[in-house]
This record gives sequence, structure tokens and C-alpha cells, in this order.
Amino acid sequence: MAIATCNYPAPHPDCNGHSTLFDGVAFLPGRGGVRDTCVLEADDAEGIFLARLDISLLREYRRREAQNLRNRRPELYGILAER
Repeated sequence: MAIATCNYPAPHPDCNGHSTLFDGVAFLPGRGGVRDTCVLEADDAEGIFLARLDISLLREYRRREAQNLRNRRPELYGILAER
């Protein structure tokens, strides 16, 4: 899942800017190791920031890396949801 975070610019109290966009694609086929998922990190100033998010890459990753979704058994989750 892609995630965008937004933050107030510096020098607002407890804020430092640096809004981000992560594409969520941790692994690429044929490449070893984990990749940096950060597509954009803004600076500490106020502004409008644009970035490209490769939706095809994200969809392919989700199709390939959907681990154990077919093995889940939601009928057994009832006890977890009880009050």
C-alpha cells in the first residue's frame, strides 16, 4: 500500500515539515535485498510537492507478495472480536 504523510512546516511547535510518500514496494524481482520505498521526502518549508507513483509496479507487487491471503480463515476470528 502506498502511504503519504503530511506535516506542518517548520517552525510550528513539534513540526519539522518533511512530508513523505512511500510506494510500499519493498522487493523487486531479480534484485537482492530490500529497497528504499521512499518516493519523496519534502524539505521543512511550506509548499505543494508532486511525485510519481508507479501504480502498475504496486499492483504487480501486491499480486506477487500477497502472502497467505488464501490461507486465512476469518470464520475463526470471532473470538478476537468478542467484547
